[in-house]
Amino acid sequence: YSLQYLEQAVQIMGTPENVVQDRSIYDTHSVFSRWRLQTGLIDRDEFAMLDRIAQCSDSLARPTLMVFLRATVEVAMTRVAVRGTPTEVGLEAGFLQMLSAEYERWFGEFEVCRKLALNTDSDPVERVVEKILSRL
Repeated sequence: YSLQYLEQAVQIMGTPENVVQDRSIYDTHSVFSRWRLQTGLIDRDEFAMLDRIAQCSDSLARPTLMVFLRATVEVAMTRVAVRGTPTEVGLEAGFLQMLSAEYERWFGEFEVCRKLALNTDSDPVERVVEKILSRL
């Protein structure tokens, strides 16, 4: 995924329009690359390469607002079940709990741009969008 985000950074750099990404190189690298390294799915050399890709992406296009959509594990499990996407089928609550903790850590340390955290458990999508737009 890191190369995909590098390609997106190049595209974003070339457009005068506002761009919204559902994921970024920042969370992908800090959460998932670290997790892959810690679990042995990648080695230190692979992590270092992914780190270089993240740095290149960051130097090309930086966000102006990072939005963190929080949900409890229970709500996330329900949403995963409703979506039914192939990459999410079979996710377990323990894995989502670990991801939630890692995302909280990452978001707390994130200092690249302004940040907005929204609890989304009880809000419909339309209300979440309204909250985001009111901050732009």
